[in-house]
Amino acid sequence: MTQFEALLKVLKTPQKLILFVLLLSGVICSSTSHSIEIEHQLIRRLVVFPFQVPSRLAPRADEAWWQIRQELTQNQIFLLASKQFLSKNEVFQARGELQPADAILLGKLLDAHALITGKIDGHRLTLSVYDASFGLLLWQNHLDMHISRPIEDQLVETSKKLIRDFMANIPYQGFQVIDSLRGKATFEDADEVRTEVQIGSQSQVQVGDIAQWIHIYHKTTDSLFQGGGTTKAFAEGKVVLIDKGIATIQLIRATNIEDIKEYALVRFPKEAERIKLESAIKEALPGRLSSAIIINDSDKLKAIAKERRPLVTTLSFVGSISAILLLAL
Repeated sequence: MTQFEALLKVLKTPQKLILFVLLLSGVICSSTSHSIEIEHQLIRRLVVFPFQVPSRLAPRADEAWWQIRQELTQNQIFLLASKQFLSKNEVFQARGELQPADAILLGKLLDAHALITGKIDGHRLTLSVYDASFGLLLWQNHLDMHISRPIEDQLVETSKKLIRDFMANIPYQGFQVIDSLRGKATFEDADEVRTEVQIGSQSQVQVGDIAQWIHIYHKTTDSLFQGGGTTKAFAEGKVVLIDKGIATIQLIRATNIEDIKEYALVRFPKEAERIKLESAIKEALPGRLSSAIIINDSDKLKAIAKERRPLVTTLSFVGSISAILLLAL
């Protein structure tokens, strides 16, 4: 359980939760011109809200909503909230952009990792993706549709191009899973340390490809996947087997093997480049999260595998807020 989840258990009443959200979003907003450091966590459960569009475009916008969901679920990595679920929670309504406080409250209500909104301004369609835990922007991009053609005829295809660009900007292509039989993330096989990573049914990762376990940090309040963050690798391995969307990886080196745990983010450089070339909007390329990844020189994995000390990671940003609130409540 993270500190954030533990804090939410303490904030049992709506009043206390709202107080927390207001304080948290206030601190985030006040940090706009300063450096912050919040570690990004895996986004798996997504919510796509209806687009904010003129009423005449509502039918086509509804079709675009369904098409975006289909694009996101093809690889069987993301889990999407259904229309019935959103309607039941009375949040199935058009949203163009979100404030941090709104994103945090909606994320808590819907148990989501990320929230997606869209809006049309003239002939421009803009999509935005927000981190649901802290309300920070993960990605945002827009496309201008042709003036000479009706928007109705372009909305669906433009939406699909944008959501593919979002997926191409995600700096990881898999995540760590726990071996169901062994009950742990890493295991020994023929004098090798191995592990298993979920890569999805449509992935083109191949045997022999390099894998890198990474930490991603928000450094500013700019969109994380487009220049607002930094990435650091802490382990590296080679794919030795692929079966039903799971890649078995032989670990080569690691700065701290205890960081290799469930839901850790895994990047496959070769697959990342392929996705960028096939799906990214070319104008978005210069602003992406830097692909430069640092991995420190480390001893051989076998040498450090015997020293499995527990890892304690904290977000000092949330911790300080938590302390203030727990004293006040």
